[in-house]
Order: sequence, then C-alpha cells, then structure tokens
Amino acid sequence: MSRNVCFFLYDQTNFLTLGCILEALSVLDRVRPPDKLPSYNVTLASHAGGRIGGAYGVGVETVPIGAVGEGACETFIICGGWGFETALGNPDLVRCVAEEGRVARRLCAVGGGVFLAAAAGLLDGRHVAAHPSVARQLAERFPRLEVDSDSLLIRDGDVLTSPGMASSVDLALSLIEADYGYTAAVDVAKYLVIYLKRSFYDKQLSNDLILQGMSDKFGPLHDWIRSNLKKKLSLEALAEQAGMSTRNFTRVYQRQMGLSPRRAVEVFRVHAACRALTLGRDQIPLVALHCGFDSERTLLRAFSRIIG
Repeated sequence: MSRNVCFFLYDQTNFLTLGCILEALSVLDRVRPPDKLPSYNVTLASHAGGRIGGAYGVGVETVPIGAVGEGACETFIICGGWGFETALGNPDLVRCVAEEGRVARRLCAVGGGVFLAAAAGLLDGRHVAAHPSVARQLAERFPRLEVDSDSLLIRDGDVLTSPGMASSVDLALSLIEADYGYTAAVDVAKYLVIYLKRSFYDKQLSNDLILQGMSDKFGPLHDWIRSNLKKKLSLEALAEQAGMSTRNFTRVYQRQMGLSPRRAVEVFRVHAACRALTLGRDQIPLVALHCGFDSERTLLRAFSRIIG
C-alpha cells in the first residue's frame, strides 16, 4: 500500500530541503517493480494554502492544511527555511502544526521546522538535531529540548529531526528504509548518485570534510591522496607531493591540520572504504586492497579507530 506524506511549508521555505526529500521519495518508484502502486502519496500544504515562495522568487502551490483529508498526514514533515521566525509569530499557524503533528503516525522536523515543532509542543523532552547556526538559539528558546548540533539525524520514538539542507536526503532515505527496507533505500541512494548511505550515527561533518575545510595549503595534496589510495603513501611521498622536506612537512601538517599525515591518510582510506562497502559491489578483503590497506584486519582496526 502507498504511504501518505504531508509537507508543511511557509514563506521562505528551504526548497533544497523540500526537493531532496521529494526526489528521493519519487526515485523509489523507479527502482521498485513497475506493477506496484505509487510508493508515496504526497501533499504540499501550508497554513492558508496558495503559493509559497522561496529563494529568488521560486514558488510552489499548496493546499490549506485544514483542507487536507484524514490520513493524508500519516507522515507529517515540517520543512525548514529562513521564514521560520515569521511563521513562529503566527499563533494560528503554530496551532495548526500542533494539531496535525499530534495525530500523525510519524513526525519529521527539518532545519527551521524544528522551531515550529517545538513551539507547537511536539518535541518537549526529546533529543533533537539542529543546524549549528541555530542550535544555541533553539536550546535557549526551548530549554525542554535536548539539542544536538553534531548529529546528522535523530530518531526519538516516532519523531525524526534533521539539521536540514543536504542532510534531508538522509532523512528521506531513513523514511524509505523504515517503510520499504534497507535494500530499497540503498537502491535509491545509488540512483541519486550518493556515494554513501549515511546512518543516524554519522556526524553532520565527516572527518574527511573537516580535513578539506581546515587548510587551503594542503587541499591539492588531499585531492592527490584520494586519487592514489592504493599506493604506499609514505611520509616521503607525501612531502614530495607537497613540495616540502619530510621533516618540515610533518611539522607544518601537524600544526595546521591537528593530526599527523599518517592519520590523515588513514581517515581518507577509511572513508573511501565506507563508500565502497555501501555500494556492496566488492567483498571486504578486496575493498581493503583497493583503499590501500594491506589486509582486511588492518581495515577493520582503522575503521574502529576512525568511525567507532
């Protein structure tokens, strides 16, 4: 049977969030057998209905939330966006969110939508994910919430929260996995050309991404490392690629990056192995070899150190 999903939008909704979830849900119909019913019945709703605007004048048409039929909000998704502050100032809108959220089988709040869900009393005492840019504001405004600015996605009972933006794809994949199974979620991730189906336990920023953002000086070196993971990648080879002496390279890299070059290589190798394992095309020993580990055991030890 099809699942009913209702999105709640407001002016200046983040359409990246909306688009990520919608596209992921729609892709499921492409990877499932063609004789099935649509996987999801989707409704776009807002407080008063009509056109909802986003960035640069982009807009979508919505129906009034009060006109949504019974059962259409089986999964109720409160989207994020810069307009959440204005939406919070409308008591009637917040009341509508509270009414629909209480009867939904599953509640999702994304980005700024977490503020609306909290104002509606739907998140009291719950552990919630928040974007780092608004996490402190959320915690101060709603002290009964346990706010987490590190986690990619949090499920607390039948309530899912996400920091929004591109992590909305991860939320959508989690819904698909819960409704149609892990294999379906992985198939959708492959179709979307996502190199890794992340889990609830992943951080918003991976070690790999943190390394990329820490120093422009070593950006080209990091790109070279990712393209040469099967090589030995000794300190001497890394220093030569960076155009520095081995001693000076080791000292400068440690100071700027906060970890040794050897550990950085291990981080890149482990994340490459995660991507390969998620695709499921090769067995662990072959993945280990392709990512530069000398054995499966070495990969597993490194995985434990880096991922946990």
